[in-house]
Amino acid sequence: MKEINVETYGVPAEGRSKNYRGKTVTASVSGGSASAASPQGGSASTANTANTANVALNLSSDSTDWEKILRKDEEDSTSYAIDFLKGLKIASVLISSVLASSSTGAASDDSIFTSKAVQAKIEDAIKALSDIYLSKKDDDSAKGAITFLKGLKLGSNFSIDELGNAILNSISLGTFEHLVKGLGLYKNSAGHWCIECDDAYFRMKAVFEQLEIRKMYSSAGNVNISPSGSKISRVEWLDASGNITTVAADTVAYKCYFLADDGTTATTNSWQAKDYALCKTFNIKEGVYANVSNQYYWRKVTDAGSILIEPLWN
Repeated sequence: MKEINVETYGVPAEGRSKNYRGKTVTASVSGGSASAASPQGGSASTANTANTANVALNLSSDSTDWEKILRKDEEDSTSYAIDFLKGLKIASVLISSVLASSSTGAASDDSIFTSKAVQAKIEDAIKALSDIYLSKKDDDSAKGAITFLKGLKLGSNFSIDELGNAILNSISLGTFEHLVKGLGLYKNSAGHWCIECDDAYFRMKAVFEQLEIRKMYSSAGNVNISPSGSKISRVEWLDASGNITTVAADTVAYKCYFLADDGTTATTNSWQAKDYALCKTFNIKEGVYANVSNQYYWRKVTDAGSILIEPLWN
């Protein structure tokens, strides 16, 4: 009996030529009979798929069939899309799904987002945060009160500190319009600070270096220019003994008072003894109100104190 052994060779799934169609051939001859593996041609069978690794190990280094498989023992790449049906592991972490911007599935630890999906998520987050936080790039508004514990800076030159001290260029209250309405605190073209309002009330004191009053007066009658003049604020009736009386028949003189000190400014009494005081009114319509009528009389001043004048009755 004669025995013949044929070695096994690994070849590509497709034969190198049309004349060689088998991938694995083994034969033995014993007693005149021989057996051989099923020949495999250009179409891969189940056995062909199972032996793919053996085929790759037997490829020559210059074979073009290396472009058909990916290496796992070194860096490699492919220009074709690969569909990982059961997922993809990266550093032992399984990625089982990829969520696009149109995906309705929920995010999980084994899913990743496409770039468009990530962008959409970021935009949604920014939109949600815009209802909570103020923008520092765009105009924005707050629905609640904001407390600035360390003050507020306005531009590069103006500010309001935490104590309420403000450095401002101008202040307008209401709908301010120059010489028309509103309140304005501003610097004019000459560099002078101006306050413009309708009415001003000073509770304590006002000091004016120069006061200009814009008002037109009209006067009917005579204008007397005199070294003395006062507006009487209080009058006492005196009898012949100099005592205060309320009986008109006993009255021989009047003690007249004027306001000499309003709490901020004191004035002097310019009246002197032997002056003549004149009282005259001429535009009162008589008979309309009781005890109201025009007056015209002279009185001789007999004495003048620091806060009063004392004209005689006759």
